[in-house]
Amino acid sequence: MSLTDCQKKLQFQASRRSTREMEELMHLFLQRHLTQLSQDDCEKILQLLDWPDVQLYDWITGLQSPPPQVDKELINWIRHP
Repeated sequence: MSLTDCQKKLQFQASRRSTREMEELMHLFLQRHLTQLSQDDCEKILQLLDWPDVQLYDWITGLQSPPPQVDKELINWIRHP
């Protein structure tokens, strides 16, 4: 199955994070879910990756709660791939 443009972009951005920890978290998530992501989910994750890695890491690992404007279900999905 070939990847959509959004999935390719997500794969690229997820592999070039500013921290190794975030690269590893995103790698695990995408390894399991990339080919099944809908266009909408893919776009939501790309928007999420606009946040600084330090904050994302804290949210995904549960060290901090994400702000109200961040989709908590999406964070939980990435947390428990």
